[in-house]
Amino acid sequence: MTEATDPNPLDDPEVANRAFQQVMDLFILPEVERRQEIGDLPKPLVIQKVQLVFFPDDRKTMVRFNDEVDALAKVKLKEGISKEKGDPVYSHEIEGLKEIELTEDDDPDCAHVIIFHIGEKWLLHFDFRYNKDLSSRYIERASEFIKGAEFYYTQNHMAPFADNLYSAVELLAQSILMLFRDRVATESKSHGPLKNRFNHYVHLGNLKPEYAQAFNSLATQRSKGRYLRGEIRITQEDAATLLEHVKGMRDDAIAMLQ
Repeated sequence: MTEATDPNPLDDPEVANRAFQQVMDLFILPEVERRQEIGDLPKPLVIQKVQLVFFPDDRKTMVRFNDEVDALAKVKLKEGISKEKGDPVYSHEIEGLKEIELTEDDDPDCAHVIIFHIGEKWLLHFDFRYNKDLSSRYIERASEFIKGAEFYYTQNHMAPFADNLYSAVELLAQSILMLFRDRVATESKSHGPLKNRFNHYVHLGNLKPEYAQAFNSLATQRSKGRYLRGEIRITQEDAATLLEHVKGMRDDAIAMLQ
C-alpha cells in the first residue's frame, strides 16, 4: 500500500500507487542498477527509504538510499509513543509523515521527493516547488517597490507610482513562475516574454484575472511615464485598485511558499 503525505496529499489510493510506481520506474530502479553495476550499492538492496533531489538547473537528479537520506521531518507517532526533544525516533514508532524539508546542506531551491517504507506500506512525500528561496527574495524586493509606490500614491505622482508598482508586479510574476522551474522567469532579459507567460498562467485559472490585468495596465502606464511616450491616465481611484490587486498578488505568492 502507498500513501501520500501532506502538504500534497493524493487522496485516491490508485493515483498514489501510480505516482509511486512512476517514481520507482523513472528514477529509483535505474539508479539502483547503475550503482550496483559499479559496486556502489549492495546486491540485493533492501530499500527502506529513498530521497530524490531535483535541481532548478541542469544538474542530474540526486538519488539517495537508506542512510544516505538527509532531511528534516515532522512525523505522527503511533498511539502510546511519546518523545522528548532530542530523543531518537525509529521507523517502527512512526504512524505517518506530516512534513519533510531539505536540510541546510542541500540547495534550498531544489524540489524533492522522499519515500519511506513503514510497516506494510510506503509513505510518499513530495514538494515539486523549485526556487523557493529565490522566490522569497523576489517577494521581499517586490514589497520594497510596493512601499515606494504607496509613497508616490500619497503624493499623486503617477509616473513614479506606475514605475514602482510595475517593478513590484513583475517581480511577483517571476516569483510565482519560477516555482515551476519556468526558465522565462529566471532567464528572460526582456519584459514581454515574462508578461506573456504570466498572462497564459493566469488564463489557465491558476490566479485571479485581476493580477494579469494589473500587470498589463501597469506595463502600458509605466512605459508612458518612464519614457515620456504619452500621458499617464491613472486616477487616484485607479491607483488604489492597482495597489490592492498587487498586494493581493503578493499575499498569494507568499501563500504558495507555505
